[in-house]
Amino acid sequence: MVLKMEDYNIYNWYVFGDSISKGIVYDEVKNKYEITDDNFVNILANRYDAEVQNFSVFGATINKGLNVFSRNQKKLEKNGIAILDFGGNDCDFTWSEVAKTPNIEHLPNTPPAEFKKKYIELINKLKKLSLQPVLLNLPPLDPKRYFDTFSKNLNKENLLAFLGGSVKRIYQWHESYSNDIAEIAIEAQSIFINCRNAILQKLQPEDYLCFDGIHPNNEGYSLIADMIYDKTKIYFEKENL
Repeated sequence: MVLKMEDYNIYNWYVFGDSISKGIVYDEVKNKYEITDDNFVNILANRYDAEVQNFSVFGATINKGLNVFSRNQKKLEKNGIAILDFGGNDCDFTWSEVAKTPNIEHLPNTPPAEFKKKYIELINKLKKLSLQPVLLNLPPLDPKRYFDTFSKNLNKENLLAFLGGSVKRIYQWHESYSNDIAEIAIEAQSIFINCRNAILQKLQPEDYLCFDGIHPNNEGYSLIADMIYDKTKIYFEKENL
């Protein structure tokens, strides 16, 4: 697919996603989540001197993203770029329910087929507003740390039974949604950026994640920003020729 970025105002960005595109980190000292100024959206916006409206919501799934889009559609007046970051919450389960009844079927927040369908629906809505969707895949997680985070005060043996006896299943399931995003981008003829590799290519990927095992820390966000910058700077350079 030939990308015609010259058709878009590449300095006007709208961001739809979850806590990662919002820039959430876990502060171990304060023992709470907060927004870091050094998130990848801010880093990139400063490098490109871009105008950004960030509609990301902590805990958002693709269905939540569609609702956020509908509520804010009138604010999307300018032609530009729509950065999309969904999947991390969609693939998650209601772990408290799993812990109670590990031997019955439990569905993720958004099953894979629905995730693909709704994601493409959002992409098509954005395109009708003359916006170019840019899809990001999921940063890797640390399954052990993430399990320890969500399993607090829950029956860990039951959770492990549901996971087939190993937290490795968490990583595999999470990765499957990340892979789906690449397929969605192809099917919906949108830009895809593999920001996951920014962290995976490091010798110790877990060093770039927060204590909770799922949110990047400041160093992780910086790596993601560098990866996206490397993949997009060609369009900005052309703009300045």
